[in-house]
Amino acid sequence: MIKVNVMLDNKEYKSKPQGVEIAKLTKRLVNSKTEISIEDLANKLSNGCTFKPSVMAGSHENDWVQEQIFALDFDENVTIQDELNRARKLDILPAFIYTSFSHTEEHHRFRMVFCTNEVITDYDIAKKVQLTLMQLFDTCDEKCKNLSK
Repeated sequence: MIKVNVMLDNKEYKSKPQGVEIAKLTKRLVNSKTEISIEDLANKLSNGCTFKPSVMAGSHENDWVQEQIFALDFDENVTIQDELNRARKLDILPAFIYTSFSHTEEHHRFRMVFCTNEVITDYDIAKKVQLTLMQLFDTCDEKCKNLSK
């Protein structure tokens, strides 16, 4: 069973956090480094928990420490099946996919989560991995560029 390190908030939400709750969540994430199996991470995220794929020593991108999990967010004009078909064609399969709070059958909103074989501790390499995934899956949200999100 593969275990990875991420920043994970264990509070489960039934809807997207708003207002003061976002500030509380952001504060909790700063000290939330967790070692977790891919299966347990998928389960937590599917049940409304929030995470940052990278391990951080603070809350800004220059506080980045390491990363093994890379996530892409999809919100517009694409379906899960479309992107899964693209992943199969590219032979770059995600570790898992989960839907976001605003997902509907008519308007798919979801995240594809990828896992590298090794932990990446070089920021430039991690950034290149993220940007390459974004180029390959070019319908993802452009905000995915920031490794601290």
